[in-house]
Amino acid sequence: MQRFTGREYLLIDIANAFGLDKCTWIVRLAWAYLQVQHFEDLVEEADDKYLYAKAVNAWRQVEAGNPTGHIMFLDSTASGLQLMAVLSGCLATAKATNLINTGMREDVYMAIAEGMEMTRNEIKKPLMTTFYNKQSVDGFNESQQEHFDILCSEAFPGPVSVLGLVNDAWDNTALYHQWTLPDGHIAHKKVVETVMTSVEVDELEHTSVTVAWAANQAKDWYGSLAPDVVHSVDAYVAREMVRRATAQEFQLVTIHDAFGACPNHMNKVRQNYIDILVEIAESNLLQDILSEITGESVQLTKDSYDLPKYIKESEYALS
Repeated sequence: MQRFTGREYLLIDIANAFGLDKCTWIVRLAWAYLQVQHFEDLVEEADDKYLYAKAVNAWRQVEAGNPTGHIMFLDSTASGLQLMAVLSGCLATAKATNLINTGMREDVYMAIAEGMEMTRNEIKKPLMTTFYNKQSVDGFNESQQEHFDILCSEAFPGPVSVLGLVNDAWDNTALYHQWTLPDGHIAHKKVVETVMTSVEVDELEHTSVTVAWAANQAKDWYGSLAPDVVHSVDAYVAREMVRRATAQEFQLVTIHDAFGACPNHMNKVRQNYIDILVEIAESNLLQDILSEITGESVQLTKDSYDLPKYIKESEYALS
C-alpha cells in the first residue's frame, strides 16, 4: 500500500471532490499539483463543489501554517461485492473491486455499464440491488435482463455463490434468523410479513377499512436474508474500524462504507481496512454464519484461499 503525507492526502481529497476519485493516486496528485494555484477558479467545475471548496479552504489554511480540523473521507469501492468476494474467496470479484491490485483504480460499475452499453449511473443501482435479491431490473426488457444476468454471473461468480448459499439457508418455518459476528455481536432478524386486515369501524356506520401491518410470522420468501447477512458483516467492519482507530488514538467517522479522519491519519485508516478484510478472508465466517442460521454443520470450499495475500497488497480498497 502506497503511503502519503497528510498534505498529499489533502490534495487527494481536493481531487476526489473535483471528480477524479476513479483515477490512480498519481493522477490525482499530479492534477492537484498542476492546479494548486488555481483551485478557487475551478469550484464551479467540481463534481461536489461544496466538499471541493471545503478541502481547498483547508489546503490554504495549511499553507498558512494554521490547524484546520479538516476531515476527509475515503470510500470502499462497491462494499457489498467486496465483502461477498472476501467471504467466498472470489479472485475475479476481488480484482474488480480493488482488493487485488491491478495497477489501476478499477470501477466495477463502469465495467458492467460498458457491457450493457449503458452509463455508469444507469447501471449502479441495478448492480447493487441484484446481489440483494432483486429478481429483475426495472426498465429492462427480456433481452437486456438476460444479458445483464450473464454479465453478472461471469464477472462475480463468488457473490452469485454467496447469494445462493444464504438464500438456501432460509427457514420458511422460522420466526427469526440469528447469527454471530466475529466481535460477538448477535444479529437477530425477525421474519416480518405484511398482513392486510379488514377492520369494521362501528363509529363510522360500520364502514370497513383495510389496514396493513407488519406481523412476525413465518413466510416462504427468502429475499431479505442475503442482504441482512452482508449488511451485518458491513456493520462489523465499521465497528472494528472505530475500535482500531480508538486504540490508535485518532477519531474516525463512518458513514456506511465511507471512513473519515484527519488526513494525517489516512494511512492508518486504509491499513486498518485492509487488515480487517484480510482477517475475514482468512476466516470461515460465511460457513460459521450459515451453520448458526441452519443449526447444521455447514462445510464450504472457497473459490480460492489465496485472496488474503492479495488483499495485503491492495491499493484502492478504500479510494
